[in-house]
Amino acid sequence: MGTASKRFNTALDTYFKTREKLQKIDQARVKQKQDQTIFEEDRKIKEAELNKARYEGKMTENDYEVQSAGLAVWKKQNKGILDGKKHLIDKEEHEKTQIASGAKKEMIHLAGTEPEVKQQVRQQIQQSQQRGLGDYKERILDPVSSGGHVRFKERKQVQPTASEKAIGSLANGGFTDNKGAVTNFTDREEAEKFANSKLGIGWKRKYPQAVQTLDKKYGPSVEDFPESITTKKQAYDYLINDLGMDDEGARNWIEENN
Repeated sequence: MGTASKRFNTALDTYFKTREKLQKIDQARVKQKQDQTIFEEDRKIKEAELNKARYEGKMTENDYEVQSAGLAVWKKQNKGILDGKKHLIDKEEHEKTQIASGAKKEMIHLAGTEPEVKQQVRQQIQQSQQRGLGDYKERILDPVSSGGHVRFKERKQVQPTASEKAIGSLANGGFTDNKGAVTNFTDREEAEKFANSKLGIGWKRKYPQAVQTLDKKYGPSVEDFPESITTKKQAYDYLINDLGMDDEGARNWIEENN
């Protein structure tokens, strides 16, 4: 293997490593935004509770000033932490994007100017076409030959969003942590607590599909059950046909709630 091919392979490996790191950065950004939302909601609640207690006369003005000052410190500290995380994510994303871009330019340059790299890529294209798949670091890039020129077309990697992952866990009745351990929800209440922690306050309004998923898995809450349904047969038909529950789940729900 000549020097040009070694440079090409090094650039290719660099590209993939940085792209994988960028995917992790995307995940970190989603988590940072979730934390930001939770912080904003907590801030509003704390401020409302403090003002409510003040207006209802449940604390003296001195107590209010003390607690208000403490709340200001809490807000400043948490905002500083969140802003710091965002800054680090932005910085790392910029650095990795520059590295990936440079590696890709290097590959394109070598594939267009070095005979041995041209041959290497051409052979790989032929092998990929014969097998019907792209083995040339197929996870992300496909080498494409057109008009005697080689270019690299990036495959779209469809990654589930954080909300899609959470709703998937609701559908499965549990979640898997980073170590592969599975935790199953004991009931709908526990599943809703999980949804609240992952999807944020107001998730029922923002993600109606999450509510539909819970209805299908556990059945509706008694409060949400249609008042017009008065018999077990009507209830069974509603749970099966309208909510999509299975036979066993529907029967168990009816027995538990009638």
